[in-house]
Amino acid sequence: MEHEHITSERDALLGNDLNSYNTLNEKESARTFLRNVDLKQQQRQAIKEQDEGIEALSAVIQRQKQMGHAISSEIDTQNDIIVEISENVTDVDIRIRHETKRVNRITYKSSFCLTYVVIFLLLLAIIIIAAIPSGK
Repeated sequence: MEHEHITSERDALLGNDLNSYNTLNEKESARTFLRNVDLKQQQRQAIKEQDEGIEALSAVIQRQKQMGHAISSEIDTQNDIIVEISENVTDVDIRIRHETKRVNRITYKSSFCLTYVVIFLLLLAIIIIAAIPSGK
C-alpha cells in the first residue's frame, strides 16, 4: 500500500516516461521495499536497545555520583575530627611539658631539702651526744 503510494508520487513528479528506464520490475521493487522496511525495523530496535543501555549507564553513573558526594562529605567530617584531635594533642603536649618541668623542679628542691634535713638531724645528734655526760 505504501509502496504504491510512493510509486504514484514518483510517477507524478517524474512523469510516466521514466518507467521505461526503470530496470527493476514490480516484484523486485516490492522485495527491495520489504528489505528496507526490515532494515528500518532493525535500526529502530538497535536504537531502542542503545537507549535502554544508556539509561542503565546513566543510573549507574548517578549512583556513583551520589556515592562520591557521600564519600567526600565523610572525608570532610573525618578531616575536621583529625584537626580537632591534632589541636587537642598539641595542647596536651604543651601542658605535659610544663608539668614535667614543675615535677623536675620539685624533685630537685625536695632532694636538696632532704639533704639539709639529714645534715640538721646529724648535727642535732652530734650536739645531743656531746651534751650527754659520759659515765666514766
